[in-house]
Amino acid sequence: MLQGDLDGAIADYTRAVELRPDDEKARFARGYARQMKGDMDGAIADYGKAIELKPNYAGAFFSRGLAKKAKGNLAAAVADYNKAIELNPQFGSARYCRGCLRYDLGEFQDALVDFRGVINCSPGMISPISRVSASG
Repeated sequence: MLQGDLDGAIADYTRAVELRPDDEKARFARGYARQMKGDMDGAIADYGKAIELKPNYAGAFFSRGLAKKAKGNLAAAVADYNKAIELNPQFGSARYCRGCLRYDLGEFQDALVDFRGVINCSPGMISPISRVSASG
């Protein structure tokens, strides 16, 4: 999806949702396009519907957490990251984002646990640990 054609992508995904209202992937994709456009409320609604259709959709929980964080709803973002990790314990990106949020909230020990978890499940994401170690 090209950044310049988000409106077109949203229109296409809206048509897909109209044709197949129970297609969680179309809901997720439209949510992603809305999020990229800056429509966090629309993204959250679409991710929520994708989750309603497929309650074990870890990626939708993670993406909804990102949108909630962008809106400043940090507790709800952590809750969605928690659920994504519960559904997929190897979800390194969810652990990383939760760790960053915990770090920003001053919860350094919890952030460290998350960053260590990232290293265990996604060894290529080594940089998170340097963020915490700098804080002492």
